[in-house]
Order: sequence, then C-alpha cells, then structure tokens
Amino acid sequence: MKTRTLDPENLGPKEDWEGNNIALECPVCGKVYLVSEQIHEERKCPSCGKSHGAVEGGRKSGGKASITWDDTSAFFLGRTYSRKEIAGVLGGSEVDYLPTENDRVVCGCFTLEHNPEAPDIVIAGTGPVIKREAELFCGQDFAVPIFVKHRPNEWEYVGNYRAARFSTAPADIAAHHKGSITPLNEVTRVIFLEREGLPASK
Repeated sequence: MKTRTLDPENLGPKEDWEGNNIALECPVCGKVYLVSEQIHEERKCPSCGKSHGAVEGGRKSGGKASITWDDTSAFFLGRTYSRKEIAGVLGGSEVDYLPTENDRVVCGCFTLEHNPEAPDIVIAGTGPVIKREAELFCGQDFAVPIFVKHRPNEWEYVGNYRAARFSTAPADIAAHHKGSITPLNEVTRVIFLEREGLPASK
C-alpha cells in the first residue's frame, strides 16, 4: 500500500479541500471523488475500490488529509507482455505510445526506433492525439508502468516512471533526438522520466 498526504498549501490540479471536505483523484483508476469527515471520515474510491481518502479537520485549521492506494504491480520486471495483455490490465489503446483511460495516462509503450533513450528520456511527435497524451503525462504527478519494445509484440516491463520534467526548447529536442526515426522537425517536446525511487535523468 502507498499513502500520500495532501498539502493544504499546494493542492494538485484535481484536488480540493474546503472545510472538512476533500476532493481527490484515485491514483489507480483516475476517478475524482469526494470525502467528508462528517459523512465518511474515510471513503473508498467509488469506481475501483482500490484507494481510500481520509480527512480530519479543516484545511485552514491544521487538518489532515491523505489518500492510500494499492500499488501492487500486475507486471514483473524483465518480463515481456503483448499490447493486448497490457491493455487488458490497464485499459487504454493497444497502439498509442501513452495509452489513456478516463483522461489519465495509464502506461507508456516506447520503441527504441522512435525513442533511442527510452525509458529515461522520450520524445513526442506531432498530431493531436500524440500531443494530448504527452500533455496529460507531463501533467500527472504519479508513476505508471513503462514498457520498451524489443521484438514484435514483446514489450518488456522496465518499472514505473513518471514525467519529472519536459522541454520544448529546440536545443534540448535536438540534443535528445539521437537518430530517432521521428523527423527532428516533427518533435514537439522531450520528456525526462523518473523511475520510482530513483533520481531523474539529466
């Protein structure tokens, strides 16, 4: 199990805290739900039941709020999975590089031809779907399973990563293009990933 404490002075984009009531996003399924000290004190995610939020006291009166969730991985480091197997567990598309479910990126599936520095650094191309997925991923503050393709329909699970930072600067994009088959002039950003428990790549 994993627990995160809400910071009353720095709430996330999908968090709110008014009086002794909080709104938060389930890290497992992406559902935003309410928890009230008066009504619930603690409440499970009404969508998946795999997280629960708790609140005690008000945001401006020294209250405490947190969310706890089941972070047990369904995947094993070093093993390979098909895109169908990955989507069957996490949801999302079987072809996108950053599959989404409920406006939330659920994993990353990168080829070394497009992303020579994967999984530590990846680049995003053009197109509305590709750009939207990259923006969603960079806006999330939690890690998701990452897979790297080595052979047809064999995607190795390499750990859980989050987007630590990104750059749209032409110099950064050029420095990390590294011969990708995505044309340099079609790259819109470079994303620096951070593995859970490890520092971000430079």
